[in-house]
Amino acid sequence: MSKGQAAQQQAQVHAQDPLIQMQQAQLQIAQQEAATKAQKVQGDLQIKQAELQLKTQAAQAPQAAAAAKMQEMQQKAQLHQQDMVMAEQVHAQKIRQQEQEARVKAALAMSKLGGNK
Repeated sequence: MSKGQAAQQQAQVHAQDPLIQMQQAQLQIAQQEAATKAQKVQGDLQIKQAELQLKTQAAQAPQAAAAAKMQEMQQKAQLHQQDMVMAEQVHAQKIRQQEQEARVKAALAMSKLGGNK
């Protein structure tokens, strides 16, 4: 019998040995427990990452709200500034119109004074 055949025969004998079978079963159980623990650790890690992401979003929410409020205030200020410029232009136009009317009235008055002589 060759060494390979002898090793194979010895392996078969060991495989039928109840003590070896029990050790192999324990090894399988230990491997399954290790795989289960690895899955649990992976799941715990995913949960922690999700919690961290939620905390980050919660921390950023006030900043985003503040930025939105700041943008809104800037837009309101810009609109107010535009309204002020428009009001100044309307006021300047009214003053020019009143000055023009005053000049026309003065010219009419002068022409009436000149015509009454």
